[in-house]
Amino acid sequence: MQTSKLSRRIGALEKELGVRLLNRTTRKLSLTEAGTTFHRHCVALIAEAEAAKDAIYQTLSSPRGVVRVSCPTGLLHGGVADILGRYLTTYPQVRIALEATNRRVDVIEEGIDIALRVRVPPFEDSDLALRTFGLSEMILAASPALVAAHGQPQTLADLERYPHCPWGLLERRSTPGTSWTLIQKQWC
Repeated sequence: MQTSKLSRRIGALEKELGVRLLNRTTRKLSLTEAGTTFHRHCVALIAEAEAAKDAIYQTLSSPRGVVRVSCPTGLLHGGVADILGRYLTTYPQVRIALEATNRRVDVIEEGIDIALRVRVPPFEDSDLALRTFGLSEMILAASPALVAAHGQPQTLADLERYPHCPWGLLERRSTPGTSWTLIQKQWC
């Protein structure tokens, strides 16, 4: 940096602080007592900034810390527990705080980092990042006694007349306009 530019910047800083930082003579510069104190604090600030950058670089190089996960019990028993176990083996500096629950969680309010859920499309509008991991197949089932009492359905229209018991997930999570697509008829 040019000497004149540096001199102007130091002068502006002295004016802002209201103290003289340098003793100036025609032959040399030296720090005043205030200049020495200010310099010591600036060096400490630079060291802290470097330490902050290093801390971030370390987290980028290898995941670490606590990740709060919410997962329905069915998914947990259906393979998610194994996936989490493998992840923890790969990244031993990560700790998972797992809440196995079927209740609806407020991700923001409860401080949840990842919430795994089973949802029936269409998905509700949200500012949260949503990812689909896969589709699950569902079946319509009837007891042998029900089939004996009402006859084996032969058409989709027969299913409309068939008595049924509402299934919680579909009844609660389905939204108006949700439709079922029946892919295969298989009688067991």
